[in-house]
Amino acid sequence: MPEHHIETPLFCPKCRKRTRLLERLWSTKTGNYVYVYKCQCGELIWED
Repeated sequence: MPEHHIETPLFCPKCRKRTRLLERLWSTKTGNYVYVYKCQCGELIWED
């Protein structure tokens, strides 16, 4: 897993707070990982 996904948190588009990595899922369609981040406000952000 690329280190930047853990070390560089995303910011929530809804409340602008930092998110935390919730899950890393393997996409059989793209052959890559999809990273799911969760914010304190409950917003989920997907990054592939």
